[in-house]
Amino acid sequence: MAFFTNGAWLEAQGILGVVDDLNTLHLIKENGEALTRRTSNQLKLSYPIVNIVVHDGSSSERPGFYIFTSDGMVHKFDYMQDHEANLQKVAILIQDAVSAKTPQLPHSVSCVDYHQDHSLVVLIGNPNAFLSSNGSSGACFLYVLHFNGNLEFSLSFPSLQLEGTFFPPKDQATFASSAKVRISPQSKHIATLDLNGSVNIFVLANDKRSASLHPPRNGTQLSDVKDISWWTDNILMVVKEKGSINMYSISGNRVVSEDGHVLSTPQLEKARAVEGYTFILQSSRYEGNNTFEEVDIPEKYSILIRGNRYKEALDFACKHNLDKDEVLKAQWLSSDGDVHDIDTYLANIKDQVFVLSECLNKVGPTEIALKALLSFGLRITDRFKFSKLDNSIDTSAWDSRIIRLRLLRYNDLLETFLGINMGRYVMTIIMIFFTHIDAIRSTS
Repeated sequence: MAFFTNGAWLEAQGILGVVDDLNTLHLIKENGEALTRRTSNQLKLSYPIVNIVVHDGSSSERPGFYIFTSDGMVHKFDYMQDHEANLQKVAILIQDAVSAKTPQLPHSVSCVDYHQDHSLVVLIGNPNAFLSSNGSSGACFLYVLHFNGNLEFSLSFPSLQLEGTFFPPKDQATFASSAKVRISPQSKHIATLDLNGSVNIFVLANDKRSASLHPPRNGTQLSDVKDISWWTDNILMVVKEKGSINMYSISGNRVVSEDGHVLSTPQLEKARAVEGYTFILQSSRYEGNNTFEEVDIPEKYSILIRGNRYKEALDFACKHNLDKDEVLKAQWLSSDGDVHDIDTYLANIKDQVFVLSECLNKVGPTEIALKALLSFGLRITDRFKFSKLDNSIDTSAWDSRIIRLRLLRYNDLLETFLGINMGRYVMTIIMIFFTHIDAIRSTS
């Protein structure tokens, strides 16, 4: 009897590719019909399959399955070309890596993860030793690869050395059943789990071209961990030895929920397309009706806003007594800035610093909208007229007066522009006009 170990969907084609523990590749239609079944001998693979990922392709390239084997090789299986075709090896390039010493590619691989939206692959491997009957020994490294337009993988920066055991010692039991590496939903973090149950978190740079270790503070150590999965881009779920599931906040550098759910040897898997959801597989029936939705209320609130689920976010804010400004700000920033948007969103935001900044920096789509925006800012700052006697030296009062002066100047500049342009309102040109005048004033 064989057991499926991992798989991946070619969603547009409705094809599921799965690998079992005998290293057999199965392609299955969404209706359950088997397309093909290829053993490792038929695929001409000499080493075990570590993972299988998909790339949906582009207008010039066919989609396909990419198989990572434990010897550090990547193979493409193009099911559309020929179900009986052999695998094609995929190159891993290193010329993009910035290092005084050419980085070594892994000769043995423990675990792999792939983020299709950012064409990012992370794997843990060993560059110094080929796999043997005794397993791999020596230091392990974290490799971050980019999937380029030529359907090749490129190593963009030198690998990072890891502490811990990622290859199982021969004839020895390990704390965690398998090593794991996982990319967070928005590709900002990478988490690793070694066979001793220790977790490390790495922070990726915005360009995904470098990474640094996220150091734990206040003695917070993620140890004695059986499994990991990302709950959100900022929250890592960890399964402890007795089945409890804890939530660790990256930004807060602390456990935000501890021992809240005790399950029977649970295993986690991320729902990759959506934050705030995780698949939990356990060894016995669970009758509880608890959820993890409220484990970190601010994070859940942020997920709703980032997903443009504004109605749900407002209801969530009312339920948990949260500041509704965050929803209104997001709605305003995603709007055109028309008169209706001013009345509906901007006028209801309590953060006056934000509101005045928008009155200064946003250009409405029409003349009426821009005049309404400037007038709204002038009404807010009406009590800061210089004509009124005020001996206050409050910095915020003077800042508001400066903003009022700029609003009055923009109002005059708008009339000047309309006069020069024969009454025609062009939003893009007005933005350039305002910016140009401000630049001249700042240098004079």
